[in-house]
Amino acid sequence: MPKGPRKVVAPLALDNFGKLYSHTWQSRLEWDVPRKKLVANPISRKLITYLISILVLTNLLYHTCLFLICAQIYGTVSLTFSELTLLILIFVSVAFAFGLEVMFLLVGERFAYAVNVMMNLQRKLCPPWKALSRKVKFDTVGLVLNTVVAAFASYAPSGYLFTVVFTSLDPYTLVYRYIILPYCPPALATHAYYPLQLLRVTLIIPITQAYRAMTFIICFSVMTTKLDLSGISNLLKTSVRIKFKNRANIDKYFIEYNSWQIGVLIGSDFYATGVSLCMSFSFLIAVLCNFITFLIFGIIPTPLYVCFVSVAVIAPVLIQTMLQMLIDISDFTRALHQDWKHQLGKSLDKKYLKRKLRAIRKVAAGSENAARYPTRYPQHNHPYPHGYPCGYPLPATRYEN
Repeated sequence: MPKGPRKVVAPLALDNFGKLYSHTWQSRLEWDVPRKKLVANPISRKLITYLISILVLTNLLYHTCLFLICAQIYGTVSLTFSELTLLILIFVSVAFAFGLEVMFLLVGERFAYAVNVMMNLQRKLCPPWKALSRKVKFDTVGLVLNTVVAAFASYAPSGYLFTVVFTSLDPYTLVYRYIILPYCPPALATHAYYPLQLLRVTLIIPITQAYRAMTFIICFSVMTTKLDLSGISNLLKTSVRIKFKNRANIDKYFIEYNSWQIGVLIGSDFYATGVSLCMSFSFLIAVLCNFITFLIFGIIPTPLYVCFVSVAVIAPVLIQTMLQMLIDISDFTRALHQDWKHQLGKSLDKKYLKRKLRAIRKVAAGSENAARYPTRYPQHNHPYPHGYPCGYPLPATRYEN
């Protein structure tokens, strides 16, 4: 481990995310910068703007894009190549963000609870600023995360300006140009012009909400993966303690392991879903943006083209970063079990250590995992319906004593 603290910027990505979007309307899930925790705002009057942006504006934009794509497929309209490509990209982004926000509305409190308890447990075991390797001099994950936060925050206003204001390639303009003008009476087309212009002005709201949702799921998926990797790496480094004849150190080590395991099990459902969604969406967006950058150069404005090029570069880097961390978690877990066997052979208290290793089993700490991994001493009268109270993770000895 390096002698001095290295420059770690991964935890700053969540703070930057919270500060950037603190000037917008209140959302269902928000990162509390002073308290360093995820807050699930209850559905109330304070979320009226958020609910309108999701259930009305984003939903309307999603169905408008879907309607135009279906009209193009059945030959009702004939969109140009650049219009169809941008429309598909908008549709995929809005559909992904709309699905995320609906999930946050339904299970936002459980998601915030799982993330907070998982991050509290993991940070106690291995703070995010601890180095994973002597050879690592820069926090690559932190640089990627902060780049994603800054880039996605700039895409919303730039995409709105060059798609709506300068080029008129937004879905509402396409509906008016290809559906209303050719197929509707002139009087109806005149009356429909002004509502569609109003919807064009409000496009900044669903676009901002979509980029916020994508940034949110990317940040928390990458950070939870990084914390898992930090925890298992710390356990692997300190496993030498269990070979000495000191039962207090052995007990402390396995309490740390149980705490790490509980943290993983608490967020396993949301954690696995978030990582899968991020990697799948990044792959799809990378394909679309590479397709755009190769085939419509010179057709769309240069600033908008630069945005597509940057996304085509960021998406594969994000996939590679997450994939490498997941591979490292698998390798470190396998190496940890092999190291336990090695330490057992050199242990000065083999009988006690062997008994502790045999006692290791999966434990439940969340409502979703309780049915699959029952504990030996379940707490039926526990006052919290989802396991540990958020912010006060109980010691692992309550479940594994």
